[in-house]
Amino acid sequence: MPLRSSGLDTLVVNVAMLGISTLAIILRFTAKLKTHQPLAAEDAFILLSLAILYAYVGIILYAMLQAGGTLEFKEANTPASITIILQCIYTLTILLTTLSTTVKLSILLWYRTVFTKHAVRIHTLVASVLCLLWYIIVLSLSIFRCNPVHHAWDIKHVNTTQCISYKKLVVGSEATNIAIDFLIMCIPVAVIRRLQLSAKRKVLLVGIFCLGGFVCVAGSLRIVYITGYRDFEQVGLYQGPVWCSVEIGVATVCACLPMLGPLFRKTREESEESSSTGQLKTAPSHVSSYGRSSADSGIEMVDTDIH
Repeated sequence: MPLRSSGLDTLVVNVAMLGISTLAIILRFTAKLKTHQPLAAEDAFILLSLAILYAYVGIILYAMLQAGGTLEFKEANTPASITIILQCIYTLTILLTTLSTTVKLSILLWYRTVFTKHAVRIHTLVASVLCLLWYIIVLSLSIFRCNPVHHAWDIKHVNTTQCISYKKLVVGSEATNIAIDFLIMCIPVAVIRRLQLSAKRKVLLVGIFCLGGFVCVAGSLRIVYITGYRDFEQVGLYQGPVWCSVEIGVATVCACLPMLGPLFRKTREESEESSSTGQLKTAPSHVSSYGRSSADSGIEMVDTDIH
């Protein structure tokens, strides 16, 4: 069945974010291979998140094709289509909760690899515990939102007292998710601002990590979207998965971008070598008291006397 306009828009954004995430992860592993860096736990988590993202987009496409080419309640013209949309909402909520957590854990594990200072490791440990607690609570509420569970995709019961309000669930989970995202974003920023680097270099590094701020913006827009509806029947998935996909896509890029420095340097050096007399020009590798060399982390840092 052909997609409606809202369904086509939803598909385009989701596929675009899937493509961007896939490219970012391919470049991430290319950088590791070119610089002979070993694979680590954070790489496994980012691969898991990509697999879940493919499942997420696949379910959206399947549900739209089965529900008349859309995920909008107002455009669903049969009870069966409404049931499919509700089942899609139920499944996507679980996948999104898992996806958001795996990306965060990948980032935090990488922080622990790069920033070896004890205080930073404590901060990453606290953030990791918060992520896992958030995941357990939100996942449990999402799975058992209705009693019995199958009422979650029954339009006759989904707005009754037998189910937790979908609006309250989304707002509560997303608001706490944004708070955790902000905490994770602040960890490297607090380190970088104390390093003995030029102002330009600091701004560049902080800017890379602060791209994660757009994840918070996307999450906030999702809250605004969901609170604009009075009840569950009015809530469609036209804007919902759009902002969810943008949120996850940006988070994935942010998880991979800091690791691409060695790839760009290696490519530049190979280009200079092939176009010159063969003399290889390399930049010195600085080591921070917070972490490894720039060749390992993808971020050039200098010695600092921070206590």
